[in-house]
Amino acid sequence: MLNKKVRRGDIIEVNLGTPKGSRQGGIRPCIVVANDLCNKYSKTIHVVPITSKLNKKLIPTHVFIKRDNLNNLRFDSLILVEQTQLIGVNQILKYNLGKISDEIIKKIDIKLNLQFSLSEYTGNLNKKKIDEKRILAKVKSIKELEYYIDRQEKKSVDLLKILKSTLVDFKEYCKEFNVDYSNYYLSKFNTINIYMQNTDV
Repeated sequence: MLNKKVRRGDIIEVNLGTPKGSRQGGIRPCIVVANDLCNKYSKTIHVVPITSKLNKKLIPTHVFIKRDNLNNLRFDSLILVEQTQLIGVNQILKYNLGKISDEIIKKIDIKLNLQFSLSEYTGNLNKKKIDEKRILAKVKSIKELEYYIDRQEKKSVDLLKILKSTLVDFKEYCKEFNVDYSNYYLSKFNTINIYMQNTDV
């Protein structure tokens, strides 16, 4: 047993080395996404980097995460699923910084399916059969983010941008199944509704 300390969903501090091109580097928190059998026996594991820079150009593989007492992050952050990396366990600097919730794990799994065209995701699209539970889960996540933004004394431009990106992703998902997204969700922010009406997805 080479590694008893790492489990899927753990947040660890990792030295990703020198950045190359658009690849994330340096010392930063990462989420373990490898399965626990791999984590237990392998000298290498897959991780997903986290950034506190909310003003990054948003793409469909990003997941927004609020800081809380479970994850122990210092700031609200973005999980960069497209930056999934294989690291050696010798690159881990600190263990058990925090954990992510089951809800965030599910969001990451969806983005991993998207990033790597895994069978579950592509199979659902090929069948053109809408997943009602996934729709409702997406709506719940959007409403929680909207509520979080609404509670801020000063509305964050970066958070509103993340909300817009999340909604466009939701609209695209609905369009795959010829479903009108507005049957499931309308924003409490008129500017967001106008933006969505004018967004050609």
